[in-house]
Amino acid sequence: MRAAFVLIEGEPGRVAAVADALIEIEPVHEVYSISGEYDILAKLVVDSMDDVPGIITGRIQRIPGLRRSHTLFAFSAFK
Repeated sequence: MRAAFVLIEGEPGRVAAVADALIEIEPVHEVYSISGEYDILAKLVVDSMDDVPGIITGRIQRIPGLRRSHTLFAFSAFK
């Protein structure tokens, strides 16, 4: 299993609706409200990083109220 993180900026007043829609998407495992330039951090867990572009463009970026996103791929996990 591989992890990718998606930083999301929502439209004002739509952040909670975007977060609710994100958690319904199959590879999304965790969704956090965050401070800073972005409003939401979503963690995706996938079998292959090749799956991520289709999930981002085909599902996540189509959520109403989502203004922009930035995807980060995790190389390693430290415990």
